This record gives sequence, C-alpha cells and structure tokens, in this order.
Amino acid sequence: MPRPRNRAEICFRAIDCIGGMKKHVKAKLNKRGVTIAEAVVAMAVIIAVSAAAIACIEAFSKTSANMNGKNEAVILCENALEVFKGTDTYKSYRDVRGCFIKYTPSGVSDYEDYPSLVVENYEIPGCTVQIDLKYNSEEQTASFSAVVRDTKNRKVFEIDEYKKAITIAAAP
Repeated sequence: MPRPRNRAEICFRAIDCIGGMKKHVKAKLNKRGVTIAEAVVAMAVIIAVSAAAIACIEAFSKTSANMNGKNEAVILCENALEVFKGTDTYKSYRDVRGCFIKYTPSGVSDYEDYPSLVVENYEIPGCTVQIDLKYNSEEQTASFSAVVRDTKNRKVFEIDEYKKAITIAAAP
C-alpha cells in the first residue's frame, strides 16, 4: 500500500478500514472557510459600525471647532476690553489692539481721536463678534460693549457696557 500524502488520505483509509463512511467524511473535510453569504453579512455589519463611528467623530469635530471659535471670541472681547481700559483715544486703542488681537475688524476705517461711535465686527469660525466703542467728548466719557453670537444668532457672551472717564486735551 502506498504511503498517504496528507491527513485527509489517512482519515479516508482509517474510515475505509472501520466501515465505509467515506462520502460523509469527505463532505465534512471539504467544508473549509466561510460562505459568501456569511462574508457579505459580516461586511455589512462592519460597514454599519464604521458609518456610525464616522458620524460620531464628525459631530464631535464640528462641536469642537465651534467651541474653539467661541472661546477665541470671548478671549478677543476680554483682550479688547483690557486694551480699551488702558487707552484714552480711539487711535491709541486701535494701535495697541493690533498687537494683541490677531483678527482684523471688518467695516472699520480710520477715525479721528474721539469718534462718537465705532462698531467693529469680527468673523470667527462658529461665531461673530461686535464691539461698540462710544466716545462722548462733552461728558468726557468713553464706553465699551461687546456681544458674541453663534451661527444661529444666539448670544454666547456679552460685556454689557464698561464706562470710563477720559481726559480730552484742548486743541492748541
């Protein structure tokens, strides 16, 4: 009898010797791996779980970006208020502001030293900032107010009104 080449042949010879279940064992030995239906179901489950995970990651990323924008907007308002506290004229405010605030306001042009009203608008990802500066030369006061609104126009942060006395030098 020739020598068996693999395990299956050994099994077939043993079964032949025992009693003739060769067909049944051969059918059992040929069932290896997974069927196409099982592979398709497994792939569908993996795709569904992956899609859910990607949706969660995108939502978290968008929320995180909006929160970063809102935090930057609040910091911008606080920095602008601190600059306002330390300056007496709009020109000096504008010059110092440029050192501390990385955003450039839209719709603002050069003003005189004491304009009656300056409105600075800033577009930051996820929100908008509006800063109002009012100079009253008769009362020698200046006031600062700021509002941060999100993309749905809801107030996120507000500095209601900060007033200070200013000294306006007489023109020579």
